[in-house]
Amino acid sequence: MSKTTNNLTVLDDIPLELDLPAVQQRLRMRNDSQRIRDMISELVTQVNSVARPKVVYKVSQAAGDKNRKAVEIDGVEMVSYISTLSFSQGETVFPYVATCGVEVDVLKTESGDFMRRYCLNIIKELVLRAASKYLHEHLMSSYQLTEITRVAPGEALGPLTQQRQLFSILGDVEGYIGVRLTDHNMMVPEKSSSGVFFETAVKLESCQLCPDMKCSGRRFPFEPELAEIHHSGA
Repeated sequence: MSKTTNNLTVLDDIPLELDLPAVQQRLRMRNDSQRIRDMISELVTQVNSVARPKVVYKVSQAAGDKNRKAVEIDGVEMVSYISTLSFSQGETVFPYVATCGVEVDVLKTESGDFMRRYCLNIIKELVLRAASKYLHEHLMSSYQLTEITRVAPGEALGPLTQQRQLFSILGDVEGYIGVRLTDHNMMVPEKSSSGVFFETAVKLESCQLCPDMKCSGRRFPFEPELAEIHHSGA
């Protein structure tokens, strides 16, 4: 179910059915003990019963100046690390926040049970991915888009501090979907993502432009030649 008001939409009934073999594959399980397999099965059942991933996004207007590497979305200015991201003609963009949801985030593990905590953390990540995938498909079908690209604060869309500007564009994000920012601009629940989607002729992901090879959230391999083109504005 979606609720839309003043160009802002909340998706709070995202279908979710975690598949046990897929979770085991993501955890890279091979010859683990029956106890571990039973624990993962229990966690998957528990998460499937309570998780409510959510998304809030807005249909916004963007304009920019590639010489200043600045992008203005609904009147809120943000810097960009990609000089070709100019929106010089004024374009429709979709700022958003997606989350695994507070319902699954509050699930706890016993102190010292590091394996269970690790597995639950990975499962929460899969719930967030389900929300992100749903948003991607929703935008493509609802607005008849050919291809879309995502940029985000802390990646291609300037420093992480720009989470504040992004949240200000969306309004009461915590009230809509339960996500808040810490003093250090980190999102809570931790398994949440934010950014801006926009239509492109060729799909581009922030990960392709980011050289941080240690990032646990990497979705695509780093492409140095592509990064050089976009950062130089060639």
